[in-house]
Amino acid sequence: MLARLLRSGLILTVVFALVWAATILWWQSIHRMPTTADIVTHLFLLPTGMIAGYLVLRRALEGIRSNVAAGARTPGAGGAAAQAPGMEGEEPAAAADPTLKWRAAVLGAAMHTALGSDAVATAAAALEQKRPDLVDLLNDGAPLFAAVAQGLDVEGTREALERTQAGARWSDEAVRTVALATSAAERMLIETLQRYPLLSPDHPQSGTATPATSEPLRLVLTLLVPAHWMAEAAAAAAQVLRARLTELWPAEHLSLEPLLARSAADALVHVDRAIVALHRDPSPALRGIIAADSTIGTQAIQRLRAANRLFGAGNEQGVTPGEGAAALLLGLPQALPGRALAATAPPALISRATLSQLDAPTPSKGQPNTGALDQALRATLALLSSEHAGAQAGEQGGEQASEQAADPKAPGETDATGKGTDPAPLAATADLCPHPVRTVELARVIAERLESFDLSSDLLPLGAPCGDTGSAGALLAVVLAHQQCGERGGPVLALTVADPRQRGAIALLPPPQPSVS
Repeated sequence: MLARLLRSGLILTVVFALVWAATILWWQSIHRMPTTADIVTHLFLLPTGMIAGYLVLRRALEGIRSNVAAGARTPGAGGAAAQAPGMEGEEPAAAADPTLKWRAAVLGAAMHTALGSDAVATAAAALEQKRPDLVDLLNDGAPLFAAVAQGLDVEGTREALERTQAGARWSDEAVRTVALATSAAERMLIETLQRYPLLSPDHPQSGTATPATSEPLRLVLTLLVPAHWMAEAAAAAAQVLRARLTELWPAEHLSLEPLLARSAADALVHVDRAIVALHRDPSPALRGIIAADSTIGTQAIQRLRAANRLFGAGNEQGVTPGEGAAALLLGLPQALPGRALAATAPPALISRATLSQLDAPTPSKGQPNTGALDQALRATLALLSSEHAGAQAGEQGGEQASEQAADPKAPGETDATGKGTDPAPLAATADLCPHPVRTVELARVIAERLESFDLSSDLLPLGAPCGDTGSAGALLAVVLAHQQCGERGGPVLALTVADPRQRGAIALLPPPQPSVS
């Protein structure tokens, strides 16, 4: 309190002193003898008005900042509530908002990074925390550590972009971003149709109409591109991608919207919105999210250097240039053609995302602020625990499950028989690039919330082998979590900590087991 008063008094003194000095010097320069009105106006009312205007402006800016932060944490901004449900003295969020229990089926998932398109190989490299090699990206004889994707149709993509947007100059990283997005999206759609051929609207035996309606199945896609792109470039990229996908899906049943990723966690926002849209839209549809980014071009390297964010001998806390793309296709089994999923094993499920935001960006040094990530993780675990406990209560009629729903801290605890009582996450993926403060933040939160978690074998940080994948990182973590969910046979978390302020969590779950009567 005393410090605040001293600071306020010092500010008042400085403002009045500066105004008085400037006014007196001005009077002297014009040889003016001030009147009483001049003295009152210039020496008292002017500095007082300046201070009052500053206070009003600061109050307005704080209000705008708090509104933006609140909007980023609300379901309307694309995520579950930022405050963790189940906190002491508060009603669990799942009980207050049943829509937080909505889930969707993951019908297709694909990635393309410096490790290729093999999610298994990517998981192995993440566990070993392999680092990228030195690459002469700029052809200047000064190699940089970089994770460069191979097998891209760069020249074909460049030609298609130049035909679409005549006269525009496309940077190398922009062309590679579109090529990465095309690769991941095509692979996602091909694998989905191979696994579920009856989903295709033009399949001769699909019966494209669902039992409830005669509308054809629509494919609704969202393409996320880097935030610094121009809207015209994003539209051209979407047009090129859509032309490629119409070779696999009828054009009249396909829509693709390009959006600029506002943050590194934006992909989770759009995954959450896709889940909500699937539940609220009565027409049959599949919804997909595609995110791609590349930071290995000349312009991207220059931006990293200008911001002092490039990893090197003199900046061990910088980021390693990388690139990658991920694609995820979601649907609701009950809204699909009756026999569409019958031929293969049922798909994994994905929960709604939980997003939270730090009050200030993560510092480069010092102690981490674990509040936002802890809230996001705790909320996700609480939703899983609450739903699992509710199912147990319905089957057994016992009270133990209801008690578990109110304690999300330690899922996976064992009962007297040694069997698990909660769907404990078996692994976690994260878009974490090597960063001392964020690494400590992630390790500390996981250690506190998941006591049986082995950080050396159960946490897969994608940033180590893949480098900085920008706006694609969060969705890459989701796709890798989907692969781990199938491999490990249990729930897996996908966490995003790459953004300086935003944190997020989402859960991938194996398909529900049929009840045995």
